[in-house]
Amino acid sequence: HNFLSLHSRELDSYNIAAPLDFVSWDNYHFYGATPAIVAASHDLYWGMKRRSYWIMEQQVSNVNWAGYNPAFRPGEVGLKVWQSVARGADGVVYFRWRAATLGAELYHSGLLDHGGRPTRGYVEAQEIGQVLPELAPLLRDSVPQAKVALLHDYASRWSLDLQPHNRDLADDGAFQRALMGPYEALWERNVGIHVLPLNGDDDLSAYEIVIAPAINLLSQENADRLATYAQGGGTLIAIARTGFKDELGLVPESPPGHLADVMGVTVEEFDSLPPDRVNRVQFVEGPSATVPVALWCEVLSPTTARPLAIYQADYYADRPAATLREVDEGRAIYVGVLAGADFYGPLFDWLLPVVGVRPLLDTPPGVEAAARVGPAGRVLFLLNHTDAPVTVTLPTRYADALTDEAVNQELRLGPREVRILRE
Repeated sequence: HNFLSLHSRELDSYNIAAPLDFVSWDNYHFYGATPAIVAASHDLYWGMKRRSYWIMEQQVSNVNWAGYNPAFRPGEVGLKVWQSVARGADGVVYFRWRAATLGAELYHSGLLDHGGRPTRGYVEAQEIGQVLPELAPLLRDSVPQAKVALLHDYASRWSLDLQPHNRDLADDGAFQRALMGPYEALWERNVGIHVLPLNGDDDLSAYEIVIAPAINLLSQENADRLATYAQGGGTLIAIARTGFKDELGLVPESPPGHLADVMGVTVEEFDSLPPDRVNRVQFVEGPSATVPVALWCEVLSPTTARPLAIYQADYYADRPAATLREVDEGRAIYVGVLAGADFYGPLFDWLLPVVGVRPLLDTPPGVEAAARVGPAGRVLFLLNHTDAPVTVTLPTRYADALTDEAVNQELRLGPREVRILRE
């Protein structure tokens, strides 16, 4: 079944995917879809079956249906396709074969133009088609490398859609902010992420960090599973609006409901801010940073947790905005704001070394590093999503995955260039 991107939530795709051997999705890069947002969609569909997926529709240049429809720049087809492969795709199908001469999609790009002539996209797709079979032995039975899991739940998204409680959090805004804040910060640091179903049977102990982003509907069973994970040595991060209702939509006496005990905190009240009001939070433990927060601020009342960050303004100045609690062998962090990567960046810079998660590689901004690990070893993908040349410093010796030639540890990538390496 060809699903749509992470933004699609019209139905519960997990139910449709359950009887399928593998899933696929349509990878369209409309204007404004950042590389991190697209990467999150890839991670969602890998996590749907915990196995490789296909791209059933990959554009080769303009689409015809977005608000803005820029053409792909040279190298961009390869950049999009290799990002798919790096994050778990085993097959890519292009759309369209030939640009339409009749109907609604007259301005949609094709591998061939309206006259049946090969386009720039055709040439790039041809080059990819020559390389991919050579990589197949290295990628066979491989999986994306990750020690961080982000939980995902369609029912919670529907719940937040019905009651966003803030105009700017409507249309999936609350969940997207809760998920993409930590995701983008991890993506920028080249930390692998698995996006897993809340109601799945995954062994969470395989992950050093598990994040529950605005899981608005939370059953006792799922809360117990998360508590057990933290008690067993994991680090659980629950983000604002998590546990506000049980699975039937009933609000508990004290949010975050079934998670209140393990998090060691309750939500005393919440402030839904209009866009002209901005607060700031300051970390008081761990990282040293002060960042702006907007739209949603929860006033937290710790029971057994201690403040991790506090508000700096308004009537709840100096009250906790985030808390930390040691839980047996693990820890529980509650974040009471819907914050962006500017909040989670400092948090992860402090937390990742504490829990033993090492970024795959330190790269310049806009350069993505992702790895697949399998019987043939680890394959490293370096993708320059920028329009400028960059230099990546490799920490050890790598060889080109296709030629087996050693590469310079000061590796230069041209604009939109991709390199595929192996140790």
